[in-house]
Amino acid sequence: MTDEVVNAIIDALTKPQHIVPRGLIKEPEERVFRGTFKEINQYFYKNWWTDGLPIIPPTKEAVEEMLQGTDLPPETELGEMEPRGGILTVETIAVNAVMAGCLPVHMPVLIAAMKAFLKTVYMVVTASTGSWSRLWLINGPIRKDLNINCGTGALGPGWLSNSTIGRALGLIIQNTGGARPGIHDMGTLGSPFKYTFVVGENEEESPWPPLHVEKSFSEDDSTVSFAAPNAFIQFIATTPQELIASLRERLSLQMMPNNVILLSPENARDLAKAGWTKQEFKRAITEGLQIRGPPPPPPSPPPPGSPPPTPRPPTPPRESLIDIVVTGGPGRWLSIAGPSVTRLVTEKIELPPNWDKLIAKYRNLLVKET
Repeated sequence: MTDEVVNAIIDALTKPQHIVPRGLIKEPEERVFRGTFKEINQYFYKNWWTDGLPIIPPTKEAVEEMLQGTDLPPETELGEMEPRGGILTVETIAVNAVMAGCLPVHMPVLIAAMKAFLKTVYMVVTASTGSWSRLWLINGPIRKDLNINCGTGALGPGWLSNSTIGRALGLIIQNTGGARPGIHDMGTLGSPFKYTFVVGENEEESPWPPLHVEKSFSEDDSTVSFAAPNAFIQFIATTPQELIASLRERLSLQMMPNNVILLSPENARDLAKAGWTKQEFKRAITEGLQIRGPPPPPPSPPPPGSPPPTPRPPTPPRESLIDIVVTGGPGRWLSIAGPSVTRLVTEKIELPPNWDKLIAKYRNLLVKET
């Protein structure tokens, strides 16, 4: 067979086949339904536009207010979302943000998060039987602006930004992307983390550089990182030795890459006091572990006159398959979110010029009484 035929077969087997031409499925400019709050929720639920929980009706006025959180035009396209083939625009992000209970100040995070999502193998995330959830990690000054919980109870519940950002992203993936449970989202067991899984790093309590600095961003940048774990385990470790041994044991059992370790500040400080840097800690928990993956194909002699074979890319260091995020409050608990079907993707959050005014306007809605 010629190279062209072989490449065509490979593309047909490995690349997504677009069921509809790009641009065919665009949301209508206006969809009108009149009714009570209860009637609207019933209508949205029956049409698969909710996650099963009540939504805030996305009225024209509410969507226009939400769009104040970005300087991008509403019709700006971010990309095409499979399996439905829907076109993701800034306006569709705003509609789902209203439904989830977001505020306009959440728009920059939602836009950056969806940019990160679209850079991954998201069809596997949204449509496979693996029940891959969506983990969103927030870094930088925006954590304080939005009062994102990074301390005690960082994984929830109870905090507006953590809860609504994750919910809005899930609704976008369901409504624009078409990842409807049992129709295109074929997760065998499903996952409660598909409702929301937004975590802020507790940078102030960490002895190590934060995640976004590791990913070559500035400390003053705000970022959102995306991973797609299908499992979550939590356990306690009271000494660095116990912590490393426990992590190695659990990681060796799953033998799969791309794990995010959520480490309490106390555990991180214990490790730092014992002399461990973050990279040394990663190396200690991964060195010698067997990471499962597809076996390389057996070598075959090239046809006469063919160019030399392309060398296989180098295998990334094992510690690069682990990401460490310090989060939570007092206590020596930690967790593994993973394995993830995709490597962690980090995107910078771009703020509109009127950001300070927006935060001042909505700050009272983001904080709680003490």
